[in-house]
Amino acid sequence: MKHSSQILIPALAALVLTACSGADVPEGSGTIAAPDGVISYTVGTAVTRANTVNGSEFPADEQFRIYAYQTAGGAVVIPGAEVGRMPDGNWGTAVNYYWPEDGSDVDFYAVYPKDLSFDTAGKKISYSVPADISLQQDVMYETATYNKASSAVTGNAVAANAVPLTFHHALAQIAFKGKVSSDNKGWTVDVSRIEICHVNGSGTLDLTQAAKAWTDLSAPTDYTAGLNTAAGTLNFYEADNTTEAAATDLTASDGSLLLIPQTLTAWDTGVNVLDAANTGCYLAVTCWIRSASDDIRGTSTAHETVYVPFDNGTAGWLPGKRYVYTLNFGAGLDADGKNFRSEERRVGKECRSRWS
Repeated sequence: MKHSSQILIPALAALVLTACSGADVPEGSGTIAAPDGVISYTVGTAVTRANTVNGSEFPADEQFRIYAYQTAGGAVVIPGAEVGRMPDGNWGTAVNYYWPEDGSDVDFYAVYPKDLSFDTAGKKISYSVPADISLQQDVMYETATYNKASSAVTGNAVAANAVPLTFHHALAQIAFKGKVSSDNKGWTVDVSRIEICHVNGSGTLDLTQAAKAWTDLSAPTDYTAGLNTAAGTLNFYEADNTTEAAATDLTASDGSLLLIPQTLTAWDTGVNVLDAANTGCYLAVTCWIRSASDDIRGTSTAHETVYVPFDNGTAGWLPGKRYVYTLNFGAGLDADGKNFRSEERRVGKECRSRWS
């Protein structure tokens, strides 16, 4: 039996992670006007790892940090103060900060999480994505220019003279689905690990630029997605053995990766994937692939890793979007970039150990 040459990644869906504006605050939220001259805020969008971000109010138990400078001259108005939901219902700071008395414009820079590194001279944020997925944060920012008069907004229960903030997601969200290739309808697949390797793990975002782009990207890092333990076994057909099965979510609802937007170059399979000379990106998928009577890759007790050259197209990942990649399971490549062939497998176990 001849197996197909590699795992394909034919399908990509990108969803914009949308946000809500201050004018979308739900009725009955109880927001009260701050004292005259005190700078307060209305806040939109949610902090979440869920599959979609759509029209949710910023959680009342979260905080962000605000920096503000007079537009003309750059005098400090707010020196990086923590903003949270106040007892009166406003979003504000523990210490009151006031609008300039001359009515001049103020440039605001809001960042989440509140401990995010912020360069006060360059108005830039820096972030390093932790390898531990549970520690990865939904980095967000907002920039706005207002004066006391222009900050007055209308709408239900919105504070007068408050700065309306709608946060923007700075990272890209990455998730995976899986299905069995139509060339291998008799196969069954279990996936125990998906790792994306040689991804830039940190960078800097200049908040003064109209087109926000991450720069100063770091040396490559590897990241492991959080798997959906309920995904079970992948088959080409549904239980009726007639209907083609839909792609299955391999990523848990809280297991999507939150990574620096960037453009990736795929692994050149002429170099061993684990060699220091390999600077390209790849997926390392640990799995057990079998047919009715044959273990094709791995066993029930010892899953094996297959490798897939990976790039994310000429546009790369963009901030604030979710990308879902479908792994269409063929046989995959070994570490030397060679196709797994049935003829090789019949040589014996000593050959097979190369692909572990």
